[in-house]
Amino acid sequence: MISENIDLSVLISSSQSTHKWGNKVWILEQVVVDGEQFLGDASDSEDRIVWRNLKLQIHALHCESYYQNLLSDLPQIYLICKQEEDNGLSPLLITVDFDEANSYMETGELVLISPLPETLCNWLERFFIENYELEAPKKRRRKKWFKAK
Repeated sequence: MISENIDLSVLISSSQSTHKWGNKVWILEQVVVDGEQFLGDASDSEDRIVWRNLKLQIHALHCESYYQNLLSDLPQIYLICKQEEDNGLSPLLITVDFDEANSYMETGELVLISPLPETLCNWLERFFIENYELEAPKKRRRKKWFKAK
């Protein structure tokens, strides 16, 4: 049985915005399963932040959305962050469900996007295979427009 959650570490970086009203532009550089090593320099500084032990939870109810993500040309992972008053960030949620990430985008939260690492693609695919249940087709009945005499 595949676990419904996995601990991740993320590396994000910032650069100065070129927009006259913008402060910083944040980029989700790398996502790794806890225990794996970052490819880049993971030292904490003002421009680079590492968050460890972020829990990615998946649910059987959302298997259809995970399937659509896996079928896309480039499966993605979404990190939802809360922007602080001092232009800093704090993590709210990490997900592989586009619908969930999109609902946060619509409310104005910062959503950082990165390609889904192969390790997580394989894990998500195994979870999907174990948990997805195809809905039986439902036959629609025509509505009666008249009363039988």
